[in-house]
Amino acid sequence: MLRTRRFVMDNTQMEQWIGQRGRTIIARINRWDQKVDCNGSRFWNCSFVTAQGPCQGRIWPDDQSTTVPNELRTDTWYVVVSAPGQRRTESYNRLAMILSLPEALSSFDTPGFADGGRYEDWIGFLAWFEEIANPALQSFVLQVFFDEHQRDSFFSLPASRRHHHSWPGGLVEHSLEVAQLVSSHRLIHNSFERWVCSVAGLLHDLGKVRTLNAKASQRRHSELLDHETLTLEMLAQPLAWLDRVDADAAHLLRYALMWDPARAPRPLEPAVMAIREADRMSAATSAKAIAFANVSDDRRFAMLDGPGPKTRFWRPSSDPRVLQGPS
Repeated sequence: MLRTRRFVMDNTQMEQWIGQRGRTIIARINRWDQKVDCNGSRFWNCSFVTAQGPCQGRIWPDDQSTTVPNELRTDTWYVVVSAPGQRRTESYNRLAMILSLPEALSSFDTPGFADGGRYEDWIGFLAWFEEIANPALQSFVLQVFFDEHQRDSFFSLPASRRHHHSWPGGLVEHSLEVAQLVSSHRLIHNSFERWVCSVAGLLHDLGKVRTLNAKASQRRHSELLDHETLTLEMLAQPLAWLDRVDADAAHLLRYALMWDPARAPRPLEPAVMAIREADRMSAATSAKAIAFANVSDDRRFAMLDGPGPKTRFWRPSSDPRVLQGPS
């Protein structure tokens, strides 16, 4: 473990580096050597391991234009960003930034606010992301949200037209609820299975960013392709990366996203069942709140209008005499 000095760019600078200016890779540091250049400045000669193979780069940690972690570890994945304007005479890859995965994700501009996204959902998402116990899964999630349009849509769109979570930002609110319910499930004892299924829970509705617009109206192609199919298409590249890094995680993610209880009532991995139950629980709780929003306090039953399942909901009486029972 190498402890380093820390230089911090503001969020706008980080977003520019990561999203626009430098080549970005997800890598683990295999080894590093501290050296001194001809000007007397110290630099690190770093060897990285990526899903595509080994690569090397140099970074000058004392340069105010660079950003490096407080410490470097060989068992951790990092976001490594090369410097723009590389000189042709340089035989090495000059690096501008090495970020831990939570730092890289939090450095993005907060998404979705212009279209109604909620700041607390972004904070909740970052907190959930930092708890993921598998660095390869963290890298996978990070790659899913590198796409700015995809990220903004996920944090600003509703989850449905007029059923559950049918408001701006409802998609990420519902997805986070599913992910958190799965990650806290007491019957999933294996950490690997818990976090793979939690990530699947977060991303199970990702395809809705292509089937719904900001007004929750369905786009034309949604009649041909369901959002589950589009979810797998949108995850194709990150899953291909995960195949090379952690094949078991990639396979279980696909299985969790594609599992159909009508075809296989008892899945090969029982933890997958928690995703479906968490999905239904989150959707039903939201639908119940919407159904009772515009009825009088003395109503015990309500039904949700509009598209979606015609579900009738019940609630206990608000009459304190009924709640307390006979004296």
